[in-house]
Amino acid sequence: MKGKRYTTEQKIRILREAERSDKTILDVQCEQQISEQTFHRWKKEFGIMEVDQAKQLKELQKENARLKRMLVDEMLGKEHLKEALEKTVSPGHKRQIAEKLVSGGRCTARAACRHFGLHRSTFAYRAKQPDAWLSKLKAAVRRASNLYPEMGYPKIARLLKREGWSVGTRMV
Repeated sequence: MKGKRYTTEQKIRILREAERSDKTILDVQCEQQISEQTFHRWKKEFGIMEVDQAKQLKELQKENARLKRMLVDEMLGKEHLKEALEKTVSPGHKRQIAEKLVSGGRCTARAACRHFGLHRSTFAYRAKQPDAWLSKLKAAVRRASNLYPEMGYPKIARLLKREGWSVGTRMV
């Protein structure tokens, strides 16, 4: 059977009564119908406290529990956002978002990469712009292959060399 629940003030009052009166601890326990174990647990928890200190302790414990719940909610929300971000956004978009954060001074590149699940090499990568020389070479190769469809790449390479291009067969 479940026993009676005592408030903090009642527990402290019972402890003070046991200290001040000439009754033994056993007498107080019998009077209040509590076990010896309960009495000593209360004494350990509220031994030197007064009622106002106990109230303050309870308030602090409630505040601590509330803050812990808020922290857990924030962490769960962050995890959900992270999952959604991983599923819907490409690495290029992640990199752009991270670059905005870093350029705005909100966080370091390392932290941004960690938050978005990017490798730092992906964050630092810059695509090379195609050279004008290479695009001209490609146009020359296409033109030569259209003019001479029977030629393979070695003959086209020789033809381009005669035209003044310095290319090998691998480049063609």
